[in-house]
Amino acid sequence: MQRICKPLPTLLVLATLSAAVFAHAQTITTFDPPNSTATFAVTINLSGQIAGTYIDGSAVSPQVEQKGFIRERDGTFIRSDSGRGHADG
Repeated sequence: MQRICKPLPTLLVLATLSAAVFAHAQTITTFDPPNSTATFAVTINLSGQIAGTYIDGSAVSPQVEQKGFIRERDGTFIRSDSGRGHADG
């Protein structure tokens, strides 16, 4: 009696199950700090905080008026304006 081995279907099933286990739901959320006219997200950490810079509506020169921000996972902002932090909801 001869044994027939069909590894390809087994590998396909395992690959599909592996992909399902490691797949995570992902969401893209758009945001802008309050009063911003341009936003530049630079980095995101494992806690979901996003750091970057923005230009607000009072900008005369973008190089001079860029301000920093941190966006918390809950959607609140911490803005950096001339070295002072401001919390916004």
